[in-house]
Amino acid sequence: MAAVPLIQTSILRPFTRYLEQLGAPVENGLHKAKLPVLSLDNPALYVSTAAFWDFAGIMAQREGIENLGILVGEATGANSLAPTFRQLLLTCPTLHQALLLTSRKLASRSSLSYIGVVDTGADTSRFYHHTSFGLQHPSHYHMEWFALSAMVEIVRVFTGRDWRPAEIGLISRRVPGRMIQSRFPDTRFVYGQPSSYLNIGAALLSTPPCMDSGMEAVDESTTPLSTGHSHPADDFAGSLKQLLAAYLPEGTASVNLIADVAGTSTRTLQRQLRAAGLNYRELLEQVRYDRAIRLLANPDNTIIDIASQLGYSEPTHFTRAFRRMAGVSPRMYKQQLTT
Repeated sequence: MAAVPLIQTSILRPFTRYLEQLGAPVENGLHKAKLPVLSLDNPALYVSTAAFWDFAGIMAQREGIENLGILVGEATGANSLAPTFRQLLLTCPTLHQALLLTSRKLASRSSLSYIGVVDTGADTSRFYHHTSFGLQHPSHYHMEWFALSAMVEIVRVFTGRDWRPAEIGLISRRVPGRMIQSRFPDTRFVYGQPSSYLNIGAALLSTPPCMDSGMEAVDESTTPLSTGHSHPADDFAGSLKQLLAAYLPEGTASVNLIADVAGTSTRTLQRQLRAAGLNYRELLEQVRYDRAIRLLANPDNTIIDIASQLGYSEPTHFTRAFRRMAGVSPRMYKQQLTT
């Protein structure tokens, strides 16, 4: 069975912030989409891409926002991929290097979604994006324009605010409305493409960043983007473990919920785990143990706090489960780390 499509919460957060500023009932929408509310402030965690897209569609319909995707993308700009991404772009010597960096960063934050740049000839390069899901998903239009608006803002870090692409390619065949067309009055739209894209004059690829924005460039090694975040897993069990980690703080990681979020039945999920030599309870214990090890390494985390973050109703339940895995209590393990 294929891996569950995942996306980091750093890409979901711009939507929740934008909607919160409008006074929209964001938490209700998250619950309806079966997304874990308590994990959204941890940018390293992964959630279901399908659930994220569902959330965007739910909120756009509920609030009557026809162009939610591009509005969120414009509000967040080049930081749509991660909170400090614009600053990181300023460390790139050229636009071409920035586009390559964007490709690498998206690969670590989203599965089945790709960004790249190709030479199309005629002195033009194409900055393209392939979405996680196709037109069959009702939120595709919102997510396509969210990506495109973020891509435009990434290019503008190097070309300035007035730049517009001569051509925009869309997977969708839906003609952009008046609001979007007003943003790109001289741009040609091409529909029914295999990927979304912006055409960029090849001469612009050697352009250095615009340093007049008042933002200092930062060293990538000092930003939250380089703290060892893993890529989305490419196998079913691995992606399920990454998905489970986001639901631990809420204590709602039941097999039925996770199967639903993963887009499969409970029976199929359990069958796939058996094929990998696991059962759901063992998988959940592994995820909790792996997370506990990281939390115990922080001396500021108490045993009670850690138990809560792992979804245990009582600290004693956490202690017993940890001892089964490690052979020692979490308190003793924590003490060993300091000796």
